[in-house]
Amino acid sequence: MLRGQVGARLTTFPTGKKITQFKEEGGKKIAQSGDYYRNDYIQECNSYYISPFASEFYKSLKALCPDSEEFVDKCTAVFFHGSGSNRDVKEGIKECILLGISYNQISVVKCLLTILNAHYPNTDLNFTVKNSQFFPSYITPLFQACLVNNYKLVELFIKLNHSLPKIHRLDCGCSDCTYEIYPALVNVLRLDIYKAISSDAFLWYGTNDPLLSALKLLKELDKTSSLDSANEVTYQNLASNVRKFIKKIFTATKTPEEAEHLLASVNGCELAYVKSTFPILGKYFEANVKDIFSDPNVVNVMQKKFIDSKTLITRLANPRVYIIIDNFIYILMLILFEVNFRGTAFNNEKFSRFPSGRFDIGIPFLFYLYALGLFTRISYKCWRLGFKVAMLKWWTWFDVAISQFYIISAYHYCAAVGESTNDGIYEINRRHWDSYGVSVLCELTFAIGSIILIWRAFYILMKFRCIGLIVISVAKCAKVIIQYSFIAAIIIISFNAGIQLIFRPYSYNKSFKNGNIDEGEVSQMSYYEDVWSTQKMLYWSIYGYLAPWEMTIIVGEAGPSTIDPPTVYHKLTQNVGECVIAIFYGILILSLLNLIVSMLVRTAEQAINEAADEFKYEDSIIKFDAFYLGTAVPPPYNIIYFVISFSSWAILSFKSRGNSNIFDGIYDPEVYKFREEIAKQKYVKIESSLSDEENEIVEKDNSDLSVNEKSHIEIRSEFTSKIYNIFINLKKIYLNCRLEDKPYINIPLDNDSPDKEIEEYLGRHLLYVFTLKALYQRIIFSSGDIKFSSFVYRNKPIYRMFEKIRNIK
Repeated sequence: MLRGQVGARLTTFPTGKKITQFKEEGGKKIAQSGDYYRNDYIQECNSYYISPFASEFYKSLKALCPDSEEFVDKCTAVFFHGSGSNRDVKEGIKECILLGISYNQISVVKCLLTILNAHYPNTDLNFTVKNSQFFPSYITPLFQACLVNNYKLVELFIKLNHSLPKIHRLDCGCSDCTYEIYPALVNVLRLDIYKAISSDAFLWYGTNDPLLSALKLLKELDKTSSLDSANEVTYQNLASNVRKFIKKIFTATKTPEEAEHLLASVNGCELAYVKSTFPILGKYFEANVKDIFSDPNVVNVMQKKFIDSKTLITRLANPRVYIIIDNFIYILMLILFEVNFRGTAFNNEKFSRFPSGRFDIGIPFLFYLYALGLFTRISYKCWRLGFKVAMLKWWTWFDVAISQFYIISAYHYCAAVGESTNDGIYEINRRHWDSYGVSVLCELTFAIGSIILIWRAFYILMKFRCIGLIVISVAKCAKVIIQYSFIAAIIIISFNAGIQLIFRPYSYNKSFKNGNIDEGEVSQMSYYEDVWSTQKMLYWSIYGYLAPWEMTIIVGEAGPSTIDPPTVYHKLTQNVGECVIAIFYGILILSLLNLIVSMLVRTAEQAINEAADEFKYEDSIIKFDAFYLGTAVPPPYNIIYFVISFSSWAILSFKSRGNSNIFDGIYDPEVYKFREEIAKQKYVKIESSLSDEENEIVEKDNSDLSVNEKSHIEIRSEFTSKIYNIFINLKKIYLNCRLEDKPYINIPLDNDSPDKEIEEYLGRHLLYVFTLKALYQRIIFSSGDIKFSSFVYRNKPIYRMFEKIRNIK
């Protein structure tokens, strides 16, 4: 499948004169050391080394590894008399093996494993070390090999049937995790296990499907990082390494056909989408693996499927046609809006109680239907891919906003029509309108929805590379602006409380100008009378609309003279109020605004540098949406498609109620049509069958069978042996590929004379019998017993075929 290789292969046993000599001498010394302790030759040791094997081991290891002094010193140190008690030589050898793994001394590791197995045959090679000086108590050879990402040793230990411990996530509710006394130690173990399984070597050699395993691991790391805030950065780095591993696999492909095989894998996809184009592609978007979509082979494959594949509705139109129709309908909506609502005012604009437009009162319904189609498409996308993947890009949020505002406007439109029908008044001057009535709300929501509808033109412009790169950069910067808006809103609201308390008591106060009665009166404006007015003043102050005289406090006149009373000034309140506003300016304008400008510059620079790869990624998302009918059919025509699909689903559900073999809630016309045909077939009892009650075989004389039923029996009898041979052939291929230079990723049927009809027949039987996600990997190549559905017992040829496979194992 892949011409390149991520990992490396190794021989089973080391060769070379030094290695052989080291193994022989080491074995003799270990035997002598074992007799040394078994005879209690020394009860107390006052030397620095508790074992006479240590000095000879040091000399042999020094000669074998002259360039690894640190490794040799540490291996010698494991026999050091530091604890005051004699240490078993076996434990020292174990720790030396772990040290050899850490320092990539493959030959030494294999020699020590051979020595350990020869002189301590009862010792499990998947061991842990007691009282280790360099490693935690839970580290095993495979564990350490994964931590250092050593391909050769990971392959060796997996061939020896080593395994990693199970992971208990932070939200695990088992008894061990609930009543754990030292949770900090468990967190360290959990983090190390994630590091081990995130290594390239383990993903490559320790999993049947490296790509699917990596995608699932990314989802797990994302969940764990959100639960463990203390190690969030570490988990994010691990996720980044896993994404690089996925990128390596796609980089190893040499032709677009190889990349197509990777993307066309059915492992991990839902049953309803097995026959769709690239059913596993949604997992890549969910894992946020962007780099692979910049690979030339992936780009070519996506473009080829986008132009050539004809799998939608009539099987005559390709996905690109649906995108063109979608854009064409959107442009028609814009033209209709421009002609009907823009330009000079029309006659009844001031009097109509609901937006009608220049030509026809029913035109807004077209916009409402378009919004309903957008909402239906988004709902289907969220149901199929999940909220995270469905709402991944900005244009989807635009569609949500357009649909919601137009749907709200449609609701108030219907309410306004109902009011007009009730009172018989269809046109009335706006001065008589309710300021918060349905007519006002209908107009406002329709206007806001129209603004966002026109903004959606960026979605079309993004397809042109010269403009699309700029659009992508602006979208990146918009995220920073939104974040700044939230922070600025909190700051404005906080200062709103204090400023309102300072200035509000002085609202509408009057005083003589400059304290002179002849110059007339001045009044305190109601700028800070309530929360909303204060909020507006502070917001517009960002743009320089807050003048110094708008912060003046007017108290009034007071004193014994009623003819010319003296003017009162509250200078402390005045100064405190101005200082608070000055601090507001300093925080929001001088500090936060300058900070956000520098962030925008940095974000824009980064976005421009990554714009080319981001453009390919977003283009892949657009093409991916076009591969599925629910998202490809343009609104509002997709409403018709969903109505027909739901009706078919309801009819099928009613007809197949109580029969889970025919209907399990997922609607796929081709699959269920085949299931109905199979369910009606009759089978003849064969001699090697089990009891009739167990197999539920329908006995019927051949003479009573119709021509169609006899034809079915002949076809099934002919196909059973051929299908059995294909199964055996597939299993052989899989087992051979596990030992060759290329791993199993997605192996096609390999036969001397492949019969497409038989291949399709086999695939349809698998779709019928099993409703698992990893169809081929978990069913055909399952190492354990196959769990049969009730249909398998009814289908005697299929049952016999699986029985033969189970007997071969």
